[in-house]
Parts: sequence; structure tokens; C-alpha cells
Amino acid sequence: MEINLLDLGRRFRSEAGCIAYLRKEKESIGFTCRRCGSKKHYWNSRHISHDCKDCGHRLPLRVGTLLEGSKLPYRYWIFALYLMTMTKKGFSALELQRQLGHKRYEPIWAMMHKIRSLLGKAEQSKLIGDNVEMKNLVMTTIATTSKSQTSTNVLGEKQDSKKKREVRVIARVSEPHKPFKKQRRTTFKWVRFLVEKEEQQVVHLTFISPAARIAQRGILNARPFFLDTGFLRQFHPEDYERKLHWVVALSGNAKRIVNGIHHHVGEEYLQNYLDEFSYKTNHRNDGLESFSNVVKIAVSGNWWHNTRSLNGYTYSGPFPH
Repeated sequence: MEINLLDLGRRFRSEAGCIAYLRKEKESIGFTCRRCGSKKHYWNSRHISHDCKDCGHRLPLRVGTLLEGSKLPYRYWIFALYLMTMTKKGFSALELQRQLGHKRYEPIWAMMHKIRSLLGKAEQSKLIGDNVEMKNLVMTTIATTSKSQTSTNVLGEKQDSKKKREVRVIARVSEPHKPFKKQRRTTFKWVRFLVEKEEQQVVHLTFISPAARIAQRGILNARPFFLDTGFLRQFHPEDYERKLHWVVALSGNAKRIVNGIHHHVGEEYLQNYLDEFSYKTNHRNDGLESFSNVVKIAVSGNWWHNTRSLNGYTYSGPFPH
């Protein structure tokens, strides 16, 4: 099922429609009272909350969801979730600010980064199997520096210091088959990007199935945890484009979109932008289901308490603000 912008505008024409939709999604998941543990509740339309029938504890609709701590209208969140999951190329925060007609840039920017972190959470639990292609991608970001460390150019103008970051690109492809006319040997299925830490010399790719067959582009520090049982193959540089077609193509697409749409990407936010690109690519044919699944995760009530991945590395605990 597909839904375009006109359908979205008709369906969520007011705040009441957005509240009703999020309320329905949250009630379909269910919740337990934080105070007494009861599962009985009723809807309080005056305070836009679910109130416990036993102890009267009030749980506002935003609390425990992706919207917690935000004062932006519900319609902003619905439209942002739709545009960031259903569009092919994506939007910058400045463009979304213009489309929503909001005065300030910072709240829209923060909202989009919260959504990007959620998209990364939605993809991190998947286990990659079958055939895997890997390569390293170098991307230029803006280094995190203080005002005193900001450099100047020959004209005396202040400029941001740039920094190159290594990104691990992992693509799942189909089983190779005999080549036919106008048909590629493999088809693309799934992709993931991991921004590497500078101090981490060995990356343990624990989300790759032990039975996966890996083909990579000469990555010296890639040591899968299943190296004793997995199949690891490296290609000569002359065969990169031909043998590793998908991972090379996806790396180029990601680099063009991140650099072309989102200018001056900070090094601490690079993983979020790549998570958005990965989700769009992996769910490009899902239609409305892609949007609906993200909304369910956003209102699930425990999305930040699970084991999360920050800047490509797993840790447990709440997601830092």
C-alpha cells in the first residue's frame, strides 16, 4: 500500500488526528503502570494521557516515546517520520524547517537526529547471512573543536577543521548465479554502515552470521569473531569494481547523498546520517509498511532502554541526549 503527501495531509490534517493515531499505536502495544504495575488504564482526553484505573498514575502520550521531552506539535513528528522513511533522497533540516514553517532551526535539527537514531535502532538487530561484501569508505567530517581551536584561512576568516573518518560498509547480496545477458551475477539485499572508532584497531562484526561468506576489499583490521569458521576472501584492487559491485556502488551513493544534502556533517553525527541512508535503502520497496513499523518502534515505550548502538558501537543503557 502506498500513501502520498496528499493522502498524508488528509489523514493527519489536525493535531487531534495525529494524537488519535499515536494513541492507537501505543494502545496496540500495551503498557504497565510504573507505580503499581497494573495493566488497566483509561484515556484522559483533557491531559492527553493514559491514566491507571487502580492508582490514578498519569502517563502522558509523549512520555516513554520518541517524542518525550519535545514540545513540537504532533504533526511535525508525523510528517518528519513520513518524509525520512518514505522519500528516496531525504531532506536536510533546513529544508524541513521551511516546509513545516517553523521559526527556529535547532528543534527541527534535533528532531531529525532523534529519528535517525531510531532508524539505526530498527536495523541493528538483524543478523547478516548468506553472501557478504565489505569495504572501507573514507568520509570527510567537521571535527569537534572548541572556538579557540578553530583555524583560519589565508584571508583571516574562521573555518572549521575537517577530519577524515573510516566507515565500514557491509552489504548482503544474493547467492551468485551463472551470468546471463543483461543480468548481474548477484542482487543486493541489505546494507549497513559502521563509523569506526579511532582507538579501536580490531572490529568484531558480531551481527554477521557464522555461516556467511565474506568478500572484502583488503580491509586489514577486519577480523570477524567467526574467522575460524567463516569464509573470508580478499580481491585484487583491479577486481574491486567487478567483484564487489554492490558495496562499491552503495558507498558512492551514500557519500554523494550525505555530502550533497547534509553539508558540514559533524564527526559525532555521521553515524546517524548513514543510518538514515541504510534504512531508506533496505526498505525502499516496503511502501507504507516502512513508515508504520517506525511509528510502532517510536511509541513502544522502551526504545532507548534496550542495547543501543552509538556511533556504530554497542552499549547498554539510556541513549544520551
